[in-house]
Amino acid sequence: PDRGNPILGLVREGGELAHDQGGLPYTTLGYANGPGYRNQDVLPELTDEIVADADFLQEATVPMGSETHAAEDVGIYARGPGSQAFHGVLEQNVIYHVMAQSAAKIRAGVCGRNVVCRLLGGPSITSQPNYAQLRGAAR
Repeated sequence: PDRGNPILGLVREGGELAHDQGGLPYTTLGYANGPGYRNQDVLPELTDEIVADADFLQEATVPMGSETHAAEDVGIYARGPGSQAFHGVLEQNVIYHVMAQSAAKIRAGVCGRNVVCRLLGGPSITSQPNYAQLRGAAR
């Protein structure tokens, strides 16, 4: 889709609805698995009204009761105190620690009861934590 296409809407190309190989419009966002699976024989013709409904489930290709996170990269944008730590590729568990390090109230609450924080002096703000040190702290 073109830049600026609504993430929860239908794909548009040149202002017109884009269509799949079956001639049907499709959503910008899709999931590999989840409750939004539809039998390929009964695909509805999606409209802006259908996809804007609060109960609409994004399309999925594998039927499951809930969606599992796949291996997609997710963009993170930050501004303000601590934002310098958000760069490059971060493991998902590091994101929490960077946010906690940047927010004094969260940091105080977390580090007040967390052995790893006490050992390291605060939540980790590096994308390459010292795993040997962390394993030792967990014992």
